[in-house]
Amino acid sequence: MPLTKLEIPAGIKRDSTSYYTGPSWYDCNNIQFRGKAVESINGWYRDSLYELNGVGRASYSYRDYTGNLYQFVGTNWKQYVIVGTDAYDITPTETPINLTNPFTATSGSPFLLVNHVAHGRKVNDWVNFSSVASDVSTTFTAALLTQVRGFQITEIVDLDNYYIYIVDETTNTPVNSTAPASSGGAVVLDYRVTSGSIASAVGLGWGTGTYGGVPWGYASTLPVIIGEARRVYVTNYGEDLMFANSGGPLYYWDTSAKTVNGIPGASGTFQLSDKAVEMNSTNFPGASDVPTVVDSFLVSTRDGSCVGFGCNDIGSATQNSLLVRWSDQNNPFDWTPTPVNTAGGQVLRSGSRIVGGVATKDEVVIFTDSSLYSMRFIGPPDVFSFSLISSNVSLVSHSAAVDAASSVFFMGNDGFYVYSGGAVQPLECPVVSYVYDDINLDQAQKCFGAVNSRSSEIFWFYPGIAGANPGSYEPNKFVCFNYESLHWSFGTMDMSPLNLGGGLQQNVNNRTSWRDAVITEYPMASYLKDYNDEPGSDGAGRTYPEIQCTGVMMHDFGTTANGEEIDSFVESGDIDISSGDELSFYSKIIPDLMIFNASLQTSVDISVKGKYYPGQATSSSEGSVTANFPAPAANGTPVVTEYTVGSGSNADSYVRDMNIRGRARSAALRISSSNIGGQWRLGVVRVETRPDGAR
Repeated sequence: MPLTKLEIPAGIKRDSTSYYTGPSWYDCNNIQFRGKAVESINGWYRDSLYELNGVGRASYSYRDYTGNLYQFVGTNWKQYVIVGTDAYDITPTETPINLTNPFTATSGSPFLLVNHVAHGRKVNDWVNFSSVASDVSTTFTAALLTQVRGFQITEIVDLDNYYIYIVDETTNTPVNSTAPASSGGAVVLDYRVTSGSIASAVGLGWGTGTYGGVPWGYASTLPVIIGEARRVYVTNYGEDLMFANSGGPLYYWDTSAKTVNGIPGASGTFQLSDKAVEMNSTNFPGASDVPTVVDSFLVSTRDGSCVGFGCNDIGSATQNSLLVRWSDQNNPFDWTPTPVNTAGGQVLRSGSRIVGGVATKDEVVIFTDSSLYSMRFIGPPDVFSFSLISSNVSLVSHSAAVDAASSVFFMGNDGFYVYSGGAVQPLECPVVSYVYDDINLDQAQKCFGAVNSRSSEIFWFYPGIAGANPGSYEPNKFVCFNYESLHWSFGTMDMSPLNLGGGLQQNVNNRTSWRDAVITEYPMASYLKDYNDEPGSDGAGRTYPEIQCTGVMMHDFGTTANGEEIDSFVESGDIDISSGDELSFYSKIIPDLMIFNASLQTSVDISVKGKYYPGQATSSSEGSVTANFPAPAANGTPVVTEYTVGSGSNADSYVRDMNIRGRARSAALRISSSNIGGQWRLGVVRVETRPDGAR
């Protein structure tokens, strides 16, 4: 019988039915394309065992002038610098406050009541005590209360009192008070910068609700964001670090002044004083008119100006959501325009707010909620020119645009686009409907773009609807574009089980921020490791602290998901056998299949899903076989191309074809694997067929 060659082109097509898609790849998870071949993706592993408080919203890496490597993760609660296997909390503090006997402890309880008149705090804020004059009890010692980690506020009693939860930073275990002996004496209190929200709060638009007991007006068809999840922005300035939380000031971490031999702790031991500080004239004499409110910021690559978006203007504390301000060239502390510097500002005219920006080698690309601008350095006296590039285009979220291959690729509200210095062009995307039908619009603000330059790929991570009710609150799915081969794919990245509590986080396959392998050997990504927003209470009714715990994964390494199996598959559309008008019989399949990066015995499942009619959910003519690849020989090349079929059959004789019997008008091909021993790659597939009739 003749062999039919199935040359399925690279890339996923998912914007129609399986039958209409035909001889193309239709469905997948955790795969990538190399030329015309399809293969399972590389693995990932956890970057040490440190745990970060809050949900990671920004990942970054850089080196100081002596070559020491630093990683940064900013969460909605805190900011961390990571060196080696240790994470250091550099979250800024507010102005220190002096109190006298502010503590009330209860014997046998890990909760400590703090009295601070008009404290202005909220639950999940963090507080440090840089000085405590006397032990509160034999367990609540001054040394314990002045630990660098600080304490989480768990309950607001009233305007003047709140509870904190006492945990020993060395053992990471709660500490119960013995009988209190004092109230602490003279105490210096340092509040960390107030915590931000984990999720966006949404409502409906105009007309929601009732007037006089009857429905009034019409609700918007789309959710309206009435409260935003905290966003974090970060970049380096030389060997130092700058960052900001959305709606807050700019902060600075002087790497050389805060480290000894590359390790945080200017005095040799990390202390509260080694935190980042606000960029103002108090902390940096000579600083001038640094914005106290920025919605986002970046550093212009071409000229070294620090650029803030949605800032307060000079002499005002009010945020202007369309105001762009920039510092003097190569001086992020001087923001006062003068005849002898290049500082300045510009109010954009199109849109109602600036959503985000991207710095490229030639210009700064700015997105408002309705337009795209080009900001180009031209030198004094105007310094920057602003050009409206396109109207009626915007980002789905603040981090949905990335710079790659001398272009800006971005995820809009209705599709994917590219800007290469001319007009904005839509990207032809055969999975666009599949993706946009699956986005949880309530949390779309958390979508973000991620470049993996090692493989010429751009990932857009987004919170999906499918598999979760009402939808994932964190990005749990991705769509991937290869900007060299122009192929698309999608999927999830499976994680170990998440410790779920209150039900906010619905999925465990999440990534929350990303940094390309620019400085580190592998891309790094933050993920929500543990979450519990309903932690319960003790016998006295005191609420335990909410858990938001972030870890970091290093990607494109090995063949496992942090030591666990990676489930991967690819499935074609329905391919007509013969003309598709008559039944055909297929009896043999010869796949061009191999295993690479192999370390253990590995298996790959191959299925042919025969169908009589389009849309058939299951088939009586489905057959599958398993290709078993042995472990590579000791000291041998980790590539295996020969396999046996079935479980134990033909164990001593490698085969080149597989007997698989079925009868159908069309058939879909599926390749899948759940292994830790290697990655699979599929080239061309040949199938033996002949015309047949129904029986």
